[in-house]
Amino acid sequence: MTPRGVGLVTRLELTQRVRSGRWRVALAAWFLVLVAVTIGMVSTLGVLESGREGVVVLHQLVLFFVLCVGLIIAPALTATSVNGDSRDGVLATVQATPLSPSALALGKLLAAWAASLAFLLVSLPVLLFTSVWSAMAPWSLPLAVAVIAALLLAVCAAGLGISSLTPRTGASTMLSYLLVAVLVVGLPMAFGLIAPALREEVPVTMAGPDWERLETGSDDDFRALYTEDGSFADPDSIPCVETEYTEEIWHTRPVAPLLVAQPLVVLSDSQPGIAGVDYAPMFLIRDGVEDAFTPATAPESLDCAQWLEREKRGREPWEHPDPPGTPGWRWIPGLLVNLLIGGAGFTATLRRLRVPAGRLPRGVRIA
Repeated sequence: MTPRGVGLVTRLELTQRVRSGRWRVALAAWFLVLVAVTIGMVSTLGVLESGREGVVVLHQLVLFFVLCVGLIIAPALTATSVNGDSRDGVLATVQATPLSPSALALGKLLAAWAASLAFLLVSLPVLLFTSVWSAMAPWSLPLAVAVIAALLLAVCAAGLGISSLTPRTGASTMLSYLLVAVLVVGLPMAFGLIAPALREEVPVTMAGPDWERLETGSDDDFRALYTEDGSFADPDSIPCVETEYTEEIWHTRPVAPLLVAQPLVVLSDSQPGIAGVDYAPMFLIRDGVEDAFTPATAPESLDCAQWLEREKRGREPWEHPDPPGTPGWRWIPGLLVNLLIGGAGFTATLRRLRVPAGRLPRGVRIA
């Protein structure tokens, strides 16, 4: 395999599959759609009124939009790359040249990846604008672009492998999109179907003030129970009641790895948190995955004696931790899983393009 051979195949693939006039129109249309979507989000989500959090939400939604569109485009670029050439009688002609199977496979992969990255590059002005507007960390956008590019590379390589293993172009296209659907929708759906079977009901006893007895007195007597900070002035005089109920505990940790390879989870976990911004979509996804990995613990039971001791000690202030300022770590194994799937597809392509081909599936032509 030589760089010259890889470059030649890449140029041939781009010339054959990416028509210059239509491609420019498609890129221009994509940029206009992205700008329109961004303007629509600004007008409908109240970004200007909600301050920095609204701008962060806008930036993350644009990233999601770019990734999802890329996942739709990438399979179409490679799903018929090998079996389409074989159907048209082009593959055997190229295989008869001095080009090695690795140069042929890598050239096809790079051409499809470059075509999918063109949409990402056209999106950079909008992404850069929203990133600067939201005052994100300077390295967050390059990391997001690198993660999206790696995910698109994995999907392109997987589609190339499916194209090499499937004789029919229609079947390979369907299977390529099915693989993307499994990663994007199937993994969270599998998690949602298995998780309910892992729940457990545990009895809990909770003690607290007997509000029915307290509310029988006058309003002045009721207000006299409290101090300025909202705690009880004399906890010993407060009637206590114990309530027993059943709490559901979800043991989702064994099935939480199903969520790691989901592309939106990979992208979300790679982005840094921002202090004071809690409800951006990427942060919500990261928190949900973090909760899924957290070992389930039964809530602590509390009787009246324990409740009285806690009230005398004083209530501990409740603090909401800010999102971490650095990316998580689960996006790394999640991205590796996607790249392993793509690597398997690329390996299958190398074996399929090997000459002599050996035994071919029924209905596959040589020339």
